[in-house]
Amino acid sequence: MIFKLWAGSQETLWSIQDVTLLTHIQIIFQAIYPDMNLAIVLNGAIFLLLSGTFSHYVYLLHNQTMQHISKWWSNFGSTAIVIIYDFLMSNSNCVPEVLTGLLFNNYAFIFKDMDKCDPDGAFHSVFILQLIRKVHLTVINGHTNIPALKTKDLTLKGMASVIVFCTTANRIRILDADSPLQVQ
Repeated sequence: MIFKLWAGSQETLWSIQDVTLLTHIQIIFQAIYPDMNLAIVLNGAIFLLLSGTFSHYVYLLHNQTMQHISKWWSNFGSTAIVIIYDFLMSNSNCVPEVLTGLLFNNYAFIFKDMDKCDPDGAFHSVFILQLIRKVHLTVINGHTNIPALKTKDLTLKGMASVIVFCTTANRIRILDADSPLQVQ
Protein backbone atom coordinates (compact mmCIF):
# COMPACT_ATOMS: atom_id res chain seq x y z
CA MET A 1 0.00 0.00 0.00
CA ILE A 2 2.56 2.55 1.11
CA PHE A 3 4.93 1.80 -1.73
CA LYS A 4 2.21 2.23 -4.37
CA LEU A 5 1.19 5.51 -2.75
CA TRP A 6 4.79 6.71 -3.10
CA ALA A 7 5.27 5.18 -6.57
CA GLY A 8 2.09 6.84 -7.86
CA SER A 9 3.57 10.24 -7.11
CA GLN A 10 6.76 9.68 -9.11
CA GLU A 11 7.24 11.52 -12.40
CA THR A 12 9.09 8.53 -13.80
CA LEU A 13 6.73 5.78 -12.74
CA TRP A 14 7.61 3.65 -15.76
CA SER A 15 11.29 3.74 -14.94
CA ILE A 16 12.02 4.25 -11.26
CA GLN A 17 15.78 3.92 -10.81
CA ASP A 18 16.94 0.96 -8.71
CA VAL A 19 18.80 3.18 -6.25
CA THR A 20 15.71 5.34 -5.71
CA LEU A 21 13.53 2.25 -5.37
CA LEU A 22 15.81 0.62 -2.80
CA THR A 23 16.17 3.85 -0.81
CA HIS A 24 12.41 4.14 -0.46
CA ILE A 25 11.94 0.46 0.35
CA GLN A 26 14.55 0.94 3.09
CA ILE A 27 12.63 3.96 4.45
CA ILE A 28 9.39 1.97 4.49
CA PHE A 29 10.98 -1.00 6.29
CA GLN A 30 12.62 1.25 8.87
CA ALA A 31 9.29 2.96 9.57
CA ILE A 32 7.33 -0.28 9.87
CA TYR A 33 10.02 -2.29 11.68
CA PRO A 34 11.92 0.34 13.70
CA ASP A 35 13.59 -2.22 15.99
CA MET A 36 15.20 -4.12 13.13
CA ASN A 37 18.46 -3.15 11.54
CA LEU A 38 17.78 -3.89 7.87
CA ALA A 39 20.09 -3.64 4.91
CA ILE A 40 18.29 -4.15 1.61
CA VAL A 41 20.44 -4.92 -1.41
CA LEU A 42 19.70 -5.00 -5.12
CA ASN A 43 18.68 -8.43 -6.42
CA GLY A 44 19.80 -9.90 -3.15
CA ALA A 45 18.38 -10.76 0.18
CA ILE A 46 17.30 -8.84 3.22
CA PHE A 47 20.05 -8.96 5.81
CA LEU A 48 18.97 -8.56 9.41
CA LEU A 49 21.38 -7.61 12.16
CA LEU A 50 19.68 -8.46 15.42
CA SER A 51 21.68 -8.16 18.64
CA GLY A 52 24.89 -8.75 16.75
CA THR A 53 23.55 -11.98 15.22
CA PHE A 54 23.59 -12.17 11.45
CA SER A 55 20.51 -13.77 9.92
CA HIS A 56 20.02 -14.22 6.22
CA TYR A 57 16.51 -14.38 4.81
CA VAL A 58 16.39 -15.34 1.16
CA TYR A 59 13.81 -12.94 -0.11
CA LEU A 60 14.43 -11.07 -3.31
CA LEU A 61 12.82 -7.83 -2.24
CA HIS A 62 13.75 -5.75 -5.26
CA ASN A 63 12.37 -8.34 -7.67
CA GLN A 64 9.25 -8.81 -5.54
CA THR A 65 8.66 -5.05 -5.48
CA MET A 66 9.06 -4.78 -9.23
CA GLN A 67 6.64 -7.68 -9.68
CA HIS A 68 4.04 -5.88 -7.55
CA ILE A 69 4.53 -2.68 -9.55
CA SER A 70 4.13 -4.62 -12.81
CA LYS A 71 0.87 -6.14 -11.58
CA TRP A 72 -0.30 -2.69 -10.51
CA TRP A 73 0.55 -1.28 -13.97
CA SER A 74 -1.26 -4.18 -15.63
CA ASN A 75 -4.31 -3.61 -13.46
CA PHE A 76 -4.71 -0.12 -14.96
CA GLY A 77 -5.00 -1.57 -18.46
CA SER A 78 -7.25 -4.48 -17.47
CA THR A 79 -9.61 -2.24 -15.53
CA ALA A 80 -9.67 0.28 -18.39
CA ILE A 81 -10.81 -2.50 -20.74
CA VAL A 82 -13.72 -3.35 -18.46
CA ILE A 83 -14.76 0.28 -17.90
CA ILE A 84 -14.64 1.18 -21.59
CA TYR A 85 -16.26 -2.05 -22.73
CA ASP A 86 -19.10 -1.51 -20.25
CA PHE A 87 -19.52 2.08 -21.44
CA LEU A 88 -19.53 1.12 -25.13
CA MET A 89 -21.94 -1.79 -24.66
CA SER A 90 -24.33 0.06 -22.38
CA ASN A 91 -24.77 2.96 -24.79
CA SER A 92 -27.52 1.77 -27.14
CA ASN A 93 -27.78 5.15 -28.93
CA CYS A 94 -24.52 4.73 -30.84
CA VAL A 95 -22.59 1.91 -32.50
CA PRO A 96 -19.41 1.14 -30.47
CA GLU A 97 -17.07 1.93 -33.38
CA VAL A 98 -18.68 5.37 -33.89
CA LEU A 99 -18.71 6.07 -30.15
CA THR A 100 -15.03 5.12 -29.98
CA GLY A 101 -14.23 7.69 -32.65
CA LEU A 102 -16.21 10.36 -30.78
CA LEU A 103 -14.39 9.60 -27.52
CA PHE A 104 -11.00 9.83 -29.20
CA ASN A 105 -11.80 13.03 -31.11
CA ASN A 106 -10.02 15.89 -29.28
CA TYR A 107 -9.31 13.42 -26.45
CA ALA A 108 -12.90 13.84 -25.27
CA PHE A 109 -12.55 10.77 -23.05
CA ILE A 110 -10.43 12.73 -20.52
CA PHE A 111 -12.97 15.53 -19.95
CA LYS A 112 -15.78 15.68 -17.42
CA ASP A 113 -18.12 17.00 -20.11
CA MET A 114 -17.08 15.13 -23.24
CA ASP A 115 -19.16 17.41 -25.44
CA LYS A 116 -17.42 20.63 -24.36
CA CYS A 117 -13.83 19.46 -23.68
CA ASP A 118 -13.35 22.37 -21.26
CA PRO A 119 -9.76 22.40 -19.89
CA ASP A 120 -11.09 22.96 -16.35
CA GLY A 121 -12.75 19.54 -16.61
CA ALA A 122 -9.66 17.76 -17.95
CA PHE A 123 -8.86 14.46 -16.24
CA HIS A 124 -12.27 14.45 -14.54
CA SER A 125 -14.01 12.05 -16.92
CA VAL A 126 -15.89 9.04 -15.67
CA PHE A 127 -13.16 6.83 -17.18
CA ILE A 128 -10.31 8.54 -15.32
CA LEU A 129 -12.15 8.82 -12.00
CA GLN A 130 -13.29 5.19 -12.05
CA LEU A 131 -9.76 3.99 -12.78
CA ILE A 132 -8.30 6.11 -9.99
CA ARG A 133 -10.92 4.80 -7.57
CA LYS A 134 -10.77 1.14 -8.57
CA VAL A 135 -7.04 0.74 -9.19
CA HIS A 136 -5.28 3.29 -7.00
CA LEU A 137 -7.45 4.49 -4.12
CA THR A 138 -8.53 0.98 -3.12
CA VAL A 139 -4.84 -0.03 -2.96
CA ILE A 140 -3.64 2.91 -0.85
CA ASN A 141 -6.64 3.07 1.48
CA GLY A 142 -5.56 2.51 5.07
CA HIS A 143 -1.86 3.08 4.42
CA THR A 144 0.61 3.62 7.25
CA ASN A 145 1.72 7.20 7.76
CA ILE A 146 5.45 7.56 7.09
CA PRO A 147 6.61 11.16 7.60
CA ALA A 148 9.89 10.56 5.72
CA LEU A 149 7.82 9.78 2.60
CA LYS A 150 5.32 12.58 3.31
CA THR A 151 2.48 10.10 2.87
CA LYS A 152 -0.15 12.54 4.18
CA ASP A 153 0.78 14.97 1.41
CA LEU A 154 0.89 12.20 -1.19
CA THR A 155 -2.70 11.18 -0.48
CA LEU A 156 -3.82 14.72 -1.28
CA LYS A 157 -1.63 15.69 -4.20
CA GLY A 158 0.66 12.85 -5.17
CA MET A 159 -1.24 11.34 -8.07
CA ALA A 160 0.30 12.87 -11.18
CA SER A 161 1.63 9.55 -12.46
CA VAL A 162 -1.60 7.78 -11.55
CA ILE A 163 -3.56 10.25 -13.69
CA VAL A 164 -1.08 9.74 -16.55
CA PHE A 165 -1.53 5.96 -16.19
CA CYS A 166 -5.31 6.30 -16.27
CA THR A 167 -5.20 8.52 -19.34
CA THR A 168 -2.74 6.26 -21.14
CA ALA A 169 -4.66 3.10 -20.27
CA ASN A 170 -7.94 4.62 -21.47
CA ARG A 171 -6.39 5.99 -24.67
CA ILE A 172 -4.86 2.64 -25.55
CA ARG A 173 -8.07 0.77 -24.75
CA ILE A 174 -10.20 3.19 -26.76
CA LEU A 175 -7.87 2.72 -29.72
CA ASP A 176 -8.10 -1.06 -29.22
CA ALA A 177 -11.86 -0.74 -29.36
CA ASP A 178 -11.58 0.14 -33.05
CA SER A 179 -11.31 -3.60 -33.61
CA PRO A 180 -14.39 -5.39 -32.33
CA LEU A 181 -14.17 -6.80 -28.83
CA GLN A 182 -15.16 -10.43 -28.64
CA VAL A 183 -16.88 -11.73 -25.52
CA GLN A 184 -18.09 -15.28 -25.17
